[in-house]
Parts: sequence; structure tokens; C-alpha cells
Amino acid sequence: MESLSHAAVINLFLQLAVMLLLARVLAEVAQKFRQPLSSVSC
Repeated sequence: MESLSHAAVINLFLQLAVMLLLARVLAEVAQKFRQPLSSVSC
């Protein structure tokens, strides 16, 4: 298995960060519309 290049690692972390940020924003929007969040309980 060949190792990942520097650009590929940066790209991976950027995609992960965007995915987590988008999930957070969508969860906040869902709470504003009082939709149940099935996997998160406060």
C-alpha cells in the first residue's frame, strides 16, 4: 500500500472538517424547526 501524499492528507482533513461543520449546521437548523434528532440526546 503506497503512502498518501501531503496534498491527499490535507484534502482528507478538509473534507472531514466540512462534513462535520455541515452536520452541525444542519442539526442546528433541525432544532430550530423542532425536528427530533434521532442520534443525539441532550
